[in-house]
Amino acid sequence: AFWPPGTFGWQSLLITSPLRWRMRCASNAQVSLASASVVMPYGLYPAGLYKSSPFSRRVDIVAAAADTLLLDLNAARRSYSVFNESGAYLYLLNDESAASATNYTVRIDPFGFWSCDWFGGTVRGAWSAAIGGARITEYL
Repeated sequence: AFWPPGTFGWQSLLITSPLRWRMRCASNAQVSLASASVVMPYGLYPAGLYKSSPFSRRVDIVAAAADTLLLDLNAARRSYSVFNESGAYLYLLNDESAASATNYTVRIDPFGFWSCDWFGGTVRGAWSAAIGGARITEYL
């Protein structure tokens, strides 16, 4: 989340067009953003609607040195987190193509943690060795 210096939160949030946001801060400074997806605190969606959900789904995946499907496409997913419970690197890919040591979004260190906000697409992974696995939580 973006918090302008010297403030403790937003006074107001205005939508000036479908892809533009304007935040008015306590100090009366303004910050404008233009993006197709903006990460907003507490689940504030671009339509200006507050969506809060206590639902999550846990998945345990066994490590494989080959490309492995970790999470399928899910438009209801708000975010997900991955704990690499392995002594090997996990090459994680936010895409439908095959994950590998040369095609990945992020490399998660052994026993490392990673979190991704606002991605509902396919998540794939491959480990540098088939040791352990991953604990994944999908937040809906």
